[in-house]
Amino acid sequence: MLDVAPEASLYLFNFDTGVEFGNAVDYAISQGVDIISCSMGWANAGGYDGTGSICDIVNNAHEHGILFVVSAGNQAERHYEGTYTDTDGDDWHEFGSGDEILTLGTLPAGTSITLFLSWDDWPESDQDYDLRLLVKTGTAWETVAVSENYQTGTQPPAEAIVVETAVEAYWGVGIKKYSATRDVHFELYSFTNNFPEHNVKSSSLCIPAGAAGAVTAGATYWSDDNLESFSSQGPTNDGRTKPDVTAPDGVSNSVYGNFYGTSASAPHTAGAAALLLDANATLTADQLQSYLESTAVDLGATGKDNLYGSGRIDVLAAYNECVEPVEGGEGFDTGSGTYPSIAGIHTGTITPDSNITVNNLYTYPCPGTGGHSEYVAFYNATTGDEKVHGTWDGYQGAGDYHYIEFNVPFTLQENKTYNYTIRTGSYPQIHHTPALPTANGWINCTEFTDANGKKYNNWIPAIRLE
Repeated sequence: MLDVAPEASLYLFNFDTGVEFGNAVDYAISQGVDIISCSMGWANAGGYDGTGSICDIVNNAHEHGILFVVSAGNQAERHYEGTYTDTDGDDWHEFGSGDEILTLGTLPAGTSITLFLSWDDWPESDQDYDLRLLVKTGTAWETVAVSENYQTGTQPPAEAIVVETAVEAYWGVGIKKYSATRDVHFELYSFTNNFPEHNVKSSSLCIPAGAAGAVTAGATYWSDDNLESFSSQGPTNDGRTKPDVTAPDGVSNSVYGNFYGTSASAPHTAGAAALLLDANATLTADQLQSYLESTAVDLGATGKDNLYGSGRIDVLAAYNECVEPVEGGEGFDTGSGTYPSIAGIHTGTITPDSNITVNNLYTYPCPGTGGHSEYVAFYNATTGDEKVHGTWDGYQGAGDYHYIEFNVPFTLQENKTYNYTIRTGSYPQIHHTPALPTANGWINCTEFTDANGKKYNNWIPAIRLE
């Protein structure tokens, strides 16, 4: 998250249980936290329809004005769902036509196997099914682990097996009815094992990715926007479209090295939201989500869908939408800037929204100083040819030293982009942002190199062209 929003203030929470998760979120609410990034997922904690105690915690945070960003999960290839079927009457569920075993393939010794089974009878069930882990010896399957919780009407509809294989062997999963009066709909998840057969990618969201109060982030590869094959997909079990957006993974950072999964996409999304909130502190959580979704790069099917959501986030496009233009005077006017300030060389682009005839450049000085620019040039953004330039004449008189006169008058043409180079002297005012909407168009920073050689991509000179 700090790679995206390096000046954000962070609270870091560590927890083991759902109760501790709730306590952490309650504390975040009490501290006035604006955004939560949660790269966590549960199974067997609800009906995958946005209900249950974990989703309630997320929804409560949203009701308190927090933008709660949740990873969709990496379970698209580790999920099965289907309705109980038993055509031969032996109580074993058939995953496919006559197939009572979901095979995991040959796994070496020491492989972790995690299996989480639930069915559509939350929160308490009297439909009793058991989960079994099997190993193939020769042509026969043998049960090596079983989860057989009671479901007598007061227990959750959930079974789980977590083991480590003792030998290399061919492994499989089975579901058997113990006592039930209806054919339930199963959800089977793993956090460690792909399902090479009977895999169902749709509706593979972890909990609380289906919470109504969550901004759910799926994963697209950073270099080509392709959806990661493991990125969990919607819809929720009550029919809502999720994820809400996708964001990059496969990125590198100082903590994880190469960082894959929706666990990388969630903090990217949260960091993008933090940048928007920094640019416009009046934005609510719902407005932040709206800007992230409405400006996302639409991928996959047109419109919001259950693979990409509204698309891959585009923080600059969202910024352009959510920031009110700075009011300026005639000409092209960025308005006054802020501290910190230092001399250096600015490069970037200007795109006016109307024709503007220009004779001078005025530099907004820090109060009580002789802040000025020493050199300015504008170039054709397509050819690179210089259009005009100007050089500072020194301290010629009270107030005059804030101006540079161009060698010839020229016209900035409507919706045409120009490159600029501006070398500022001491104490110029600065806009600390990579892009700035003005009443007259846009100005962007390509790079600023200060007098000490340090480079930035978010320093724009506070100037007026008139």
